[in-house]
Parts: sequence; structure tokens; C-alpha cells
Amino acid sequence: RPLPDRINVVITRDATYAVPSGVLKAESLERALMFFEGDVFENVFVIGGGQIYAQAIGLPACQMLHLTRILHNFRCDTFFPQIPSGFKQISCSKVMKEKKWKYCFLEYARA
Repeated sequence: RPLPDRINVVITRDATYAVPSGVLKAESLERALMFFEGDVFENVFVIGGGQIYAQAIGLPACQMLHLTRILHNFRCDTFFPQIPSGFKQISCSKVMKEKKWKYCFLEYARA
């Protein structure tokens, strides 16, 4: 379902993928960003997946990374890409816990 009070764009190579009403669809990150050309937005957030994260981090316009680190090892097949050396950690929240999961929030800025 769309996140409230924002413009939602789904990036998919599946031309038949149905998106909810009010959600935009693009076949690439570059095409998705075209929806915002000419408009002034304070922030554009990319919320996955792994390939899209890697593409976004490589763009010069990507100046900040806001990450949630879950302090647990999971069996999975998709990972956040390695953070390039051009980004430096600028903050780390205290460790929090929800149910049995511990996590913290990290921010990185492009140096």
C-alpha cells in the first residue's frame, strides 16, 4: 500500500505489474527520478531493493544515507550494498528494542 503524504513510485521491469491508485510506476531509477524533474523536493527516499540501493548510492545527488541496522543475523539473499568510502557516518542512535529485535539508526553523509 502507498506510504501516506508523499509521492510513491514503484520501480519494476514488469510492465504488467499493477500498482494501487495514486502510485506511479517506472521501469528504472532514472525514469522514476524523471517524475520529480522541475519540482523542488527537500528529500527523495529510496526504500529498496538491493539493486536500486546500489544505483541510488552511485548518483551524485545521493548525499545522505539513513539506515536502520537490525542487530541480528538473518538468512536472506538480498543485502544493502557496501557503503562507499565517500560516505562518512555522522550519527548513530542508541540501541533500541522492539519485541526481541534490537536495532539502531545510522546516518551517513557524502564527504
